[in-house]
Amino acid sequence: MKITVADATDPSLPPERRISTLPDFDRSWDDLLKVEMEVAEDETLGELLRRAGRQLDQLGSHGSRPEPWAPTYFGIYVDGRRTQMWNELTFIDDAGRVRWNYNWQEEPYSELLRSIKAGALPGDPTRLYFIRTGGIGNGVVSSFPEFFHLSSIWWEVLKAAYDIGGVAAMANSVINWAESGQRATEVGEAKAEDWKSSGGEPFKIHELIRRSTGWNSAQFAQLMGISDGDAKALLASFGAKEDEDGKWRIGSDEGSKLMADNMLLVLNNPYVNREAFRVEIHRRLEIFLETGQAPEIDWEKIANLPVDQSLMPNLVETLDSNTESASRSAISGIKRLVNRLFGR
Repeated sequence: MKITVADATDPSLPPERRISTLPDFDRSWDDLLKVEMEVAEDETLGELLRRAGRQLDQLGSHGSRPEPWAPTYFGIYVDGRRTQMWNELTFIDDAGRVRWNYNWQEEPYSELLRSIKAGALPGDPTRLYFIRTGGIGNGVVSSFPEFFHLSSIWWEVLKAAYDIGGVAAMANSVINWAESGQRATEVGEAKAEDWKSSGGEPFKIHELIRRSTGWNSAQFAQLMGISDGDAKALLASFGAKEDEDGKWRIGSDEGSKLMADNMLLVLNNPYVNREAFRVEIHRRLEIFLETGQAPEIDWEKIANLPVDQSLMPNLVETLDSNTESASRSAISGIKRLVNRLFGR
């Protein structure tokens, strides 16, 4: 099979200075250096990209490097989107269920084709990117227990707002969000061990939902091993909604943005003091109900919410205030970068 691999860097730079930076991910496919190559379906993705890198380093008038590094991130062309890149890919197991794999470099090209056909990955498998960047670093994200606890607080806040009245114009939306969220949490609690055994975590499910250009709920249900109704609830809980074509996508309306952004807060604050989190989520909902606008996330404010150190068994329990402040600032910076790369 013939494919094209594009160098996701400034094409005017010599190879030794080609590093993929944020502006490079907005470059048009047509403007990038590219090579065409034949690939066998049993060739691994890592070797495929190393071959492409060796050829890309020969392009231009600046000479070459003896051996390019093996990419940390995988990039694939998705029509109409900026460069899409991931350090972990979703593949399909023998039962047709999704599986997550950080060691995607060892997977054969045939598995990429199968994953795209099943909808677990978007994009054109014949147009790939060579991403020249190291790891960004792992932020602190919620595992399943923290995710279920924090998301339940969000559903409780929604339900309380409906119960006390005063949201007549949005009553149906509010109760539907709360009911979908509660059902999604119950499904997640029942399936968490199965998903974990396949490499799943809440943030990976979030990324899988956002990654698609449009999910058929039955297709998503098959990948996750759940019913169609449960799949719709899970999609809705992350801010997706069903469009006129029957596909589920992250909504562009303010209500969907509120849902999606609040789930980002759930995902990114596993050790936050639960009452402080409830107050912040309630504040955001009140702004939405009063103005009809979803408030932007203030990551600096979120980073300074009190933490519950009893929830941090793997971290040092006694941090001086300067260290804690610096850590929060660093985490906030990482979140801003990750959201710029992978978020809305």
